Amino acid sequence: MKKELLISIPRDDFNSPIIAIYLLLSLLLLIYISFHYKLYLKNIILSNFSFRLLKNFNKEDSNVSKKASVWFNLFFLMSANLIVYFCVKYVVTLNWQSDWVALGLSTLITFSVFLIKFAFKVFLGRVFKTQGITRLYFSHTSIRDKGFSVLVFPLLFLFEFNASLKEFSVVLGVVILFVYLAFRWISGVLVGFKLGNIPFFYSILYICTLEILPFGIALKALGKIL
Repeated sequence: MKKELLISIPRDDFNSPIIAIYLLLSLLLLIYISFHYKLYLKNIILSNFSFRLLKNFNKEDSNVSKKASVWFNLFFLMSANLIVYFCVKYVVTLNWQSDWVALGLSTLITFSVFLIKFAFKVFLGRVFKTQGITRLYFSHTSIRDKGFSVLVFPLLFLFEFNASLKEFSVVLGVVILFVYLAFRWISGVLVGFKLGNIPFFYSILYICTLEILPFGIALKALGKIL
């Protein structure tokens, strides 16, 4: 009988135990949110498709909603961090020797950008004496962030674990990203125009200052560092 040679072929769709654990933790967090804050999750999803529901949702200020918001914000940051990780690993042309290094760098970038943008928006709100509108803006865009994380999270699984669907997940993910950014910026304009009684032109100027400018600065800074 002829002996068959067994050739070990590495799997391209499951090549990072670190990211597998990271995704598992993120999934467990989403399950926890879905189980304990089911109504909050439902309202988050529905509010992303209706400005009326979005406006009413912001009036809810219970302790349960506050706790759910904290957990959901963490889930959003974990999802955003994983997107940055994939960009660092696959887009930036550097030879990463360890997934730990790439994940650590992506975590540093994600949380640094988040904190800088947050501080910048609070600073502008105080300078222009628009703290109330700034709080509304944070609330509206936070709902967009959470909705985006729920939509994009399954695509992160596909990208990491299924090589045949990598291109599909990237294309669909980019489409969702641009739609999310558009809705996020529109929400900012509506906050100023409808809720803050600010002229449309100044609402556009305000959202450009709060969102588009910091986003552009972050991309430029990232390009110089890497």
